[in-house]
Amino acid sequence: MRRNRLEGWLIYLRKLRRADGPTLARWMSDDVVTRYFAKDSGLRGRDGKFWEAFCGDDDDNVKFGICEKTTGEIIGIVGLFSVNWRLSCASTGLVIGVTRLWRTGRAFEAKMLCLEYCFKVLKLKYVYSIVNAKNMSAISHLRRCGYDEFNARRYSNNVCEVSEERVLTFVFRKDDWREMCKRYPLKRIRSL
Repeated sequence: MRRNRLEGWLIYLRKLRRADGPTLARWMSDDVVTRYFAKDSGLRGRDGKFWEAFCGDDDDNVKFGICEKTTGEIIGIVGLFSVNWRLSCASTGLVIGVTRLWRTGRAFEAKMLCLEYCFKVLKLKYVYSIVNAKNMSAISHLRRCGYDEFNARRYSNNVCEVSEERVLTFVFRKDDWREMCKRYPLKRIRSL
């Protein structure tokens, strides 16, 4: 048991550190990793200084580095963004920057640990995620994690790769959490 991290079977989550900035900058400059990111999201192609600042503490965002349990190598990020404490909700996001580890269960485990933190520690009521309708991997991932499709809409202001791109919104409610824990037992949060 280690302090200041959430442990899974394959990975653990820890707070992002400013020293992670250059690694995040490298991932976010990779067209394969960011192919479904919105053009004007402000995340693509930023330098290490931007990502060092991103890794700092922030009251409205909870950001974790996803680390390989065997080596300690940071392989991605997951977090709760734009936390609305009054409405008790947040947006979720996840990026696995090490492409050789895609489709290995690490993203699922990271998202489930993040949701456990969200519902058990922060006591939020629901989370949502907005994805490009062409990103079938993200859609499949969210459905496997227990998110329900909430709505579909089109953006015409170049928010996504192509003007008039269709995006989907997925929602996960705290009430559904217990059922997911029965289906996919996780190691429990040690301490944070």
